[in-house]
Amino acid sequence: MFDEGARNGVADFDSDSDDAQLRAGSRELMAGAGGKQALRILMLAPCPFPTSQGSQTLIRQLAAGLQHRGHEVHLVTYHHGEYREEFAFSVHRTPYFPGTSRLKAGPSLGKLVLDLFFWYIAVRVAGEINPHLIHGHNYEGAILGHLVAKKRGIPLIYHTHNVMHEELPTYFHQRPLRFLARKVGLCLDNWIPRHADQIIAINRALRRELVTMGIDPERIRIVPPGIWPAEWERAVEPRQEPLVVYTGNLDNYQNLSLLIEGIRLVKQRIPGATLKIVSHETRPRLEREARKLGMEEAVEFIKVDTFSQVKAWILRAAVVVCPRIPTCGYPIKLVNYLAAGRPVVVSEASADGIVDGESGLVVETGNPAAYAEGIIKLLTDRALATRIAREGRRLASEKHSWDRSLAAIEASYRAALTGVKS
Repeated sequence: MFDEGARNGVADFDSDSDDAQLRAGSRELMAGAGGKQALRILMLAPCPFPTSQGSQTLIRQLAAGLQHRGHEVHLVTYHHGEYREEFAFSVHRTPYFPGTSRLKAGPSLGKLVLDLFFWYIAVRVAGEINPHLIHGHNYEGAILGHLVAKKRGIPLIYHTHNVMHEELPTYFHQRPLRFLARKVGLCLDNWIPRHADQIIAINRALRRELVTMGIDPERIRIVPPGIWPAEWERAVEPRQEPLVVYTGNLDNYQNLSLLIEGIRLVKQRIPGATLKIVSHETRPRLEREARKLGMEEAVEFIKVDTFSQVKAWILRAAVVVCPRIPTCGYPIKLVNYLAAGRPVVVSEASADGIVDGESGLVVETGNPAAYAEGIIKLLTDRALATRIAREGRRLASEKHSWDRSLAAIEASYRAALTGVKS
């Protein structure tokens, strides 16, 4: 009763088969014909699903892409999501438990309860499908994936989206709690990745952090988030209205207070400029900040339920913005901005792969005046905005094609199954 989605074409597998035979079969499977044979993949994503948040969008597209390439993907996730959707892959959900249906990221007692259910479902599904490997997302997916993988004697692929010592403190306001959260995060960062056979890092900064922690660099493969370029087919044209758009979650590490202060400075030069903050959630604190600065008419918070709504706002924008602070992570919004052909202003911390003045304007992290100058430059210089938009779109098509990213992930699978280093 916890499963969702069709199991069309899914064969019955003997859950009691010998682990040694399974490992040998997996090596043979990936070694022949260039490693193109179909695999049974148990993908673990302990989070609400689906949502319009970046990580969940990446997981949804990754699972669909692997299924399309002939693999059999079984995704284990939480019982709730932001909207309903039919999937080409099988989805297995935790049971509903009162008080555990929040969409907001961050630590909570409810997540601990859900993770106990999650582990039970992951063990049960693994017994049913007899997977060739486990693909775990984020730290909870890696921890629970390690327990299941070790029991069954199969490889664990850890798909890391961040480092915890950067992100965990942002969920707390009191200095002692932030200090403690950073220490806990460092312990997790140094412990969890060591249990994976292969690690997928989404950018270079994240790979550097893992290597600094003592992880063998040959076990780490950089695979940036992907997009389907055809989904963003659109002529690159500068917008007439001075509309600035941010899309994504409203967590503290996104640095939206800086963005509100920045738009106040922009309006001193361009009175008609407006900022739309488009998100699946609301955050009264940010609305109060906008009112305190007298920006309640210039800054509008727009709640959306689906990615198609997010996409529509990106395509309306004259300028899109990404002011987030952490360096070890790749904002999915940035990939979407580039693919949409919108000129972007991005903080230096999140600008991995962006060339300043060519594929985006890169500004000093945490500096509202620098951010405002970048926005003003793109709103007033149409030739520059168009050139940056076109180059950004080219970058997205070449660097962030899902075809390329999926092939790299399959190479990680092959390395894990055959024992060959990346």
